[in-house]
Amino acid sequence: MHYRNSSRASEVDRAENAKARQWIERTTKAKGIQSAVDVWRYILRYYLDSSHSDLMRDAAEVVEKRGEGIQEMHVPPVTYRTYVDDYFLSIWQAAPEEEFILTHNAFVPPAPTYAGEEDPFTHPKPLWKRKIDSFAFTITKLTQPQTLELNSVVLSNLEETGSLTFWSGMRMLRTAQAFRCNFPSSHLVIPLIGHLTASMKKGVLTPPSSVQSSAAAPDEDFDPLSLGDLVLYVLLMQICSGRKHFLSAYDRAHFILKIMTKAKPTSFAREINRKVLRAFKACRGDVEDGMSFAEGVNPAPLLSSIPCELSSQLFQLMIPYMSKRGAVMSGGEGTLEVLQHDIAVVSFLQRASCSPGVWHALSHSSPEALKILSRLFKKDTPADGFIAKFSSSGFSSCYDRAYALRTTFGMAGPTTKPISQRYYKLMAFIIQSLNDLAMLGFPPKPYSSRSRKRPKAQLVRNMPKAHSDLLIKNMKKFLRVELSGYRDESGEDTLDETTEEWVDEMAIVGCLAWLGKHRRNFLDFILDGFPQGINFKLFEDEEATARST
Repeated sequence: MHYRNSSRASEVDRAENAKARQWIERTTKAKGIQSAVDVWRYILRYYLDSSHSDLMRDAAEVVEKRGEGIQEMHVPPVTYRTYVDDYFLSIWQAAPEEEFILTHNAFVPPAPTYAGEEDPFTHPKPLWKRKIDSFAFTITKLTQPQTLELNSVVLSNLEETGSLTFWSGMRMLRTAQAFRCNFPSSHLVIPLIGHLTASMKKGVLTPPSSVQSSAAAPDEDFDPLSLGDLVLYVLLMQICSGRKHFLSAYDRAHFILKIMTKAKPTSFAREINRKVLRAFKACRGDVEDGMSFAEGVNPAPLLSSIPCELSSQLFQLMIPYMSKRGAVMSGGEGTLEVLQHDIAVVSFLQRASCSPGVWHALSHSSPEALKILSRLFKKDTPADGFIAKFSSSGFSSCYDRAYALRTTFGMAGPTTKPISQRYYKLMAFIIQSLNDLAMLGFPPKPYSSRSRKRPKAQLVRNMPKAHSDLLIKNMKKFLRVELSGYRDESGEDTLDETTEEWVDEMAIVGCLAWLGKHRRNFLDFILDGFPQGINFKLFEDEEATARST
């Protein structure tokens, strides 16, 4: 059936026939053949007129003459022997009320496998070991899901200028709808679905009543999503062979992940899940207690496509981030290994975007993080809508307002708002600078020898005005003195002066929360500089403490 492609297999100037060029030229000259079509007919006639034994004997003579390692697999008898060595004939029959569709290239798609399902086909003894020319093959009747799987493979290889042949409009509609469930970004079958649907409504198509019932409630007969196994396999093969291309590595990973979530578990998918779960679990250690989506705020979906440059920046940010948190993101540089890393990143981002706490920790992990991450969503995310309803009035202290602002603008989930981006950027700068100070031996003794970690530390929600003013004032002073470039970092944005002041206070509250969990000795050093005798309470699980100089 491959030879129904006619002269393609025999055209000298086609790139895929480069290795066959000399043989084609010798054959046309020796046989007096005038055209590529005649070469094709000559080869086809040779196959039809020769017995199995003759073909195998001719192949043996070619191999004996040129050596076992010959590269001229295009020589007809050698091609024949290769196929009978490596493949077997299986005759399939479509399920009742289904049919096999045909396209211009339907006879040469990648060979399918049925992941997670018993192989319905048995492999007969290799033909070259048999001494007879007559063979018997069993006809295998496919189930409806198997028939639709095979049709999905055919449609996944359909080209825009290719042909599509079918007998029953109803069956074709069901096949096209199942295909669309697995390849939602493929638009080739959309006009066909519309045409078939419209034709059925007009009564042009009159399918049997059993098929009408099946189409009216397709979920009762099959689950189109169950075709994800085969579609994933074909998709990965197309990518690895260079036949399937995407605008960016992110687009590719996002698309594969969408297909992968519908398929049965595979070793490929399990390895990706291990990476994601390991990194996500490590991130939970950075999450403050009680962080969850506000009432009425839902997770924001990631964009399915982003520019190539942004895609590159994203993976440069995320692969080291996940690696530091236990995900093994190194190893081979083969296509599948790269795909696993990229898909793991997108899967982690999907999961993180549904967890305000993890997203908060991720967004201030570096100064560049939020600038990149905020571009993964459409404007006006659910968190953006929630932020727009915030009122800054009615707070009794600067600390209370900053705490509420941070909860809203920094911890409501993915957002594209400038205030949130400014907050995350400032937080990333402060944390990085404090870590740099620690590398230089700060704070001094005896604080340097005190315990750093307090994983359960949780800031108080409210603070008296006098304590709040003192805390904010001293923290601003500390940051300006100890962190080189703090004022430069806080003055880059176009926010008005009042809003900038609010964001500074939000970042101070965020800094206090981070210090309480990760560098408590820093915080003790700062708080001990407060005036003597103040009964000061900063964390929920601690009693009010009288600070001393």
